[in-house]
Amino acid sequence: MILDKLSTEFERRLVVYKEFCDRFSFLSHLLKMEPNEIRDSAKELQKLYSEDLEEIFGAECVHLKSFLLSSGDDMCYLSLAQLFQILRSKNCLDLYPNISIALKIYLSMPATALLC
Repeated sequence: MILDKLSTEFERRLVVYKEFCDRFSFLSHLLKMEPNEIRDSAKELQKLYSEDLEEIFGAECVHLKSFLLSSGDDMCYLSLAQLFQILRSKNCLDLYPNISIALKIYLSMPATALLC
């Protein structure tokens, strides 16, 4: 009975984590997305985190795509941790405050989920 309960709980958490990751995944694929797709995905995430992310979030994401393309690095997929490291290493976290907040929300979720 305990193993069944544990298994059920793991399955439930897996679904929740997948949904959570899917909401942020567009940030990993900015370079392959069209500006309208980026804005739409950003708007959905901004709605979920309206207390944390401003409405300008979508425009920041489109601008970030241009910034990444102009940086000359040959990348088509970035993990969100890599994206955060790039922004931090280039001192651009203040330039993209909403993206910085979104990445911090995503990257801190595993630690906060352990507290539940």
